[in-house]
Amino acid sequence: MKCPYCGFAENQMLDKRETGEEQVTRRRRECFSCQKRFTTYERIETIDLVVVKRDGRKEAFSTEKLKAGIIKSCEKRPITEEQVVQIVESIEGQCAQAKDNRDQKHGHRRIGRSKA
Repeated sequence: MKCPYCGFAENQMLDKRETGEEQVTRRRRECFSCQKRFTTYERIETIDLVVVKRDGRKEAFSTEKLKAGIIKSCEKRPITEEQVVQIVESIEGQCAQAKDNRDQKHGHRRIGRSKA
């Protein structure tokens, strides 16, 4: 794992925690070169979800795109990154468990936990 600050390849894992329903492992690391700390997430690969757009196009479900949208919508709210990760995991889990992912209700789902 390369340091996102200096690019040095060696670092030390300081803390390891399971988040959510133990599907994601959060690791705190410290770079040996610059001594800065950063967080990495490890997740189990699941089945590929496909998003069907309103015009009928299909594209792969992107956790990062969902996370970026939530961060953008909450930028002036006191929401931590850990809370955003939990919201994304919850939405992804609900979509994966749904029998018919073509249901439009996923696109219009309200996220009640994001309220501060």
